[in-house]
Amino acid sequence: MKSILTIFSFVCSIGFSFGQNHPIPENIKTLFEGKWIIIRKYYTNTVEIKFEKGKSYATFIDIGTGEAPPIILHASFDGSKLVIPAQTHKNDYVEMMIKNGKLIFKTTPTIEDEDSIIQKPDEKYLISKVFTKAPLSAQESYNKNFLKTLSEYEEKATTSAGNDSLLHLNFEKEFEKLITGSKIAQFSTGELQRKCDTSAFCLKIQKSEDKNFILYTYASQLYHFNYITRAIKENNKIKGYKIILKNNKEHEYFTQIHTLNPNEFLLIEQRDDLVFSCNYAYVYQLNNGQYIKKKAFENRLKLTVCNFTEIENPPNSNPEHQSLPARKITFDYKNKVISYGKCIDPAAGKTTTGKAVYKNGKFAIKDCDERATLE
Repeated sequence: MKSILTIFSFVCSIGFSFGQNHPIPENIKTLFEGKWIIIRKYYTNTVEIKFEKGKSYATFIDIGTGEAPPIILHASFDGSKLVIPAQTHKNDYVEMMIKNGKLIFKTTPTIEDEDSIIQKPDEKYLISKVFTKAPLSAQESYNKNFLKTLSEYEEKATTSAGNDSLLHLNFEKEFEKLITGSKIAQFSTGELQRKCDTSAFCLKIQKSEDKNFILYTYASQLYHFNYITRAIKENNKIKGYKIILKNNKEHEYFTQIHTLNPNEFLLIEQRDDLVFSCNYAYVYQLNNGQYIKKKAFENRLKLTVCNFTEIENPPNSNPEHQSLPARKITFDYKNKVISYGKCIDPAAGKTTTGKAVYKNGKFAIKDCDERATLE
């Protein structure tokens, strides 16, 4: 058996369309959400139910035994049930409810009448299956709690219009607790990307090449912060993480972290203003148990790369303004080369290329700051 849902070839109409969609209460989401299984002697069938913020339907994933690609459908909320209308050559009619902590899954083919109108499913022909909740592994439980913490904070922050300082403080403490635990090492970033695409907040996670450092950038309309953590190891196993860098300044975002050697890492951050964007690079060196900035860019603590992202077009032009991409700093880890492309040097009146290899603890590279042309 590969799938719970069977295609009935004799159903040849366009199928049921969704009726009126009702908002799905949070308590219903809690009851249905997760993986559900039926265990047989020689196989296990699995289905998963998910909910997305702002959507009036549930996403139903028929995983089956895992031998075939999953079938993904949308279920609407109807009273205490989730309902999947029949669709021609795709799926049968399905309704689901929770009873005594179990998922009652009912399905039946839907047949047209003589006028090619799909009839309402007959209760007496519904075939029932009973699913039990799949137990979560320790990692899955951690992942679920992590995303739940973000979602709950987002909802509360939106309600308070960002004015609840105690809420921010409590969230920071909870977030820091989550990112310093050992299980963050195995956290899947795929789910976070889906959250970024569908939510009012976004959390980016990037690991350094040697997996010793992890970068976090949390951003929403109301609040944001940045963290760098370092792995704490014992007998070559990760026991947790220590926060070594934190920045809550508005409009400043950590974007990249790269390992230079066992005692140094390269951090790249971005700062945005109304008409220009700046990228900065820093080298942090371990010194007496603390990471501090070093003068790694000739004799400077940072590399500055700024360019205008909004410029005015000539008079009577349409549009009046033009948007330009931010100039990025990139790093080639294999060759230890930092670069930002071409730059116009206003002092010399010529175009140069920003590129340098990390050699003897230094990058021989100049800044590129278009704001200097205004001085």
